[in-house]
Amino acid sequence: MTTASILGDHQDAQRRVLDGFSLELTARDAHRLHLLKGIVSERAIMSIPHLPSQESDARVGAARMIRNMGYEPVPHVAARRFESAMELESFLAELAEQAQVESLLVLAGDIERPLGPFPDTSTLLRSGLMEKYGVRHIAIAGHPEGHPRLEKVNLAAALREKQAVLADSGIDCSIITQFAFGAEPVLSWIEAVRRNGIEAPIRIGVPGPANVSTLVRFAAVCGVGASTSVLMKYGLSLRQLLSSAGPDKLIDDYSQLIDRAVHGETYIHFYPFGGIAKTAEWLDKYRARFV
Repeated sequence: MTTASILGDHQDAQRRVLDGFSLELTARDAHRLHLLKGIVSERAIMSIPHLPSQESDARVGAARMIRNMGYEPVPHVAARRFESAMELESFLAELAEQAQVESLLVLAGDIERPLGPFPDTSTLLRSGLMEKYGVRHIAIAGHPEGHPRLEKVNLAAALREKQAVLADSGIDCSIITQFAFGAEPVLSWIEAVRRNGIEAPIRIGVPGPANVSTLVRFAAVCGVGASTSVLMKYGLSLRQLLSSAGPDKLIDDYSQLIDRAVHGETYIHFYPFGGIAKTAEWLDKYRARFV
């Protein structure tokens, strides 16, 4: 194989790695959706986090705006944050009526004690409310670097349980992972997931362009500890990996290391910690390299 053909294969892989990507969009940033026009393809998935500082009405409004712009809204449902089944039903009903939501990301939530009757994801999934309000697809959370309050063995068992519950309910399943700063640990985790018989599509979390202090702060809040500690130990490694220009090195690594025969159906999922405008600009420039 010639050098030119090798380079061509690498460029093809870099071009394809962003096929079908998705991103997270807070209710606060929904009014900036116009920045994504022409950069993000129609029907692209946009997840809406369940932030304690944002009311349900704001998240429903964001879902409506996303739908009206031609994208697919995927609101987060944090089980422990709902004080009653009635509150959850009201939220689901509004999402269905105002934004025709058929896909959700369901997760336990980041509070120690549940506010209501849903202590974990599986309890909520078994409630029958998803089916009642026309939900056809549910994403569940993946934690390649573990979870601060759960052992790895429990995380693996929880993934299998959730997939089984959804299969019994006739609801399609996928996984959206927490973000990480290195490709190898994430892909090793995906290989383990596949060995455990979980074949659901996986969306790999990647932090969008942001300054180093912002990334470190979000890493601490989200429990992304292992890779951050390694990068901080080597000083400039974090800055080199995720510079102000964006996560080019990380995306390039994924483009070369993802093997569909091993890792199955995978996509990139962006967390735009530096803001939707920076992420849109980075996406536009990254793709322009291959035009």
